[in-house]
Amino acid sequence: MAKNKVQKGSVLTMVHTAAVTAGSLFQKGAIIGVVLDSAPANTEFQIATEEVWELDKVTADNLGVGDTAYADNTLFITSDATDNPAVGYVVEAAGAGTDTVKVRLLPKATA
Repeated sequence: MAKNKVQKGSVLTMVHTAAVTAGSLFQKGAIIGVVLDSAPANTEFQIATEEVWELDKVTADNLGVGDTAYADNTLFITSDATDNPAVGYVVEAAGAGTDTVKVRLLPKATA
């Protein structure tokens, strides 16, 4: 049996130079996840990189079940793929005028 496994990877410990808020989307390089507990700047906190989360979205966007969810530069979910990383897929429709959407996060590696 392999003995070099470190952890499952669905929850990762991070450090950021700014404070983070529980429930918000967080990105560091290619890693994207949801902050599990609020933390002040320069301290460790954990992010979830999988499962379904209700996340802030661009209010004007219309997202349907199965659509790819992208994170814009403010880390709001958007339907716009231009220069925005894919973070998962929509599991419950959220029309224009709504502020949140339920997204199944998908862990991925990019080169």
